[in-house]
Amino acid sequence: MLSFHQHVRLMPALATKLNLLLKDFVLEDAFAQTKDEATLVFSKNNEQLTIKLNTSAKSGLLFFYEHKVDRNNAVYPLFKQLLNAKVQHVFAHQNNRSFALEFSNGLQLVFKLYGP
Repeated sequence: MLSFHQHVRLMPALATKLNLLLKDFVLEDAFAQTKDEATLVFSKNNEQLTIKLNTSAKSGLLFFYEHKVDRNNAVYPLFKQLLNAKVQHVFAHQNNRSFALEFSNGLQLVFKLYGP
């Protein structure tokens, strides 16, 4: 039996909510502090939203923070082509456990949340 976080119906709901939250936010920073984690920091005006993706579990876990998560000195920068680009749209892939962030520069960041 699958839990809800592994269910294909979660992605459209998550993408719809993220589209409302992230539209017109700018990717301010993206980095990894460990090999199993990616941190994305978004901002718009005085608002901040940070998404952490942790893959150390058997399925990807997303954590959301309404503040900027600071990086330490030992980080690996990620997605340099997306930095300072604005989120245009977030959408789920049909019949799949994945979604994408579409940016103003035409690039997409795809999240594939496949579990075991």
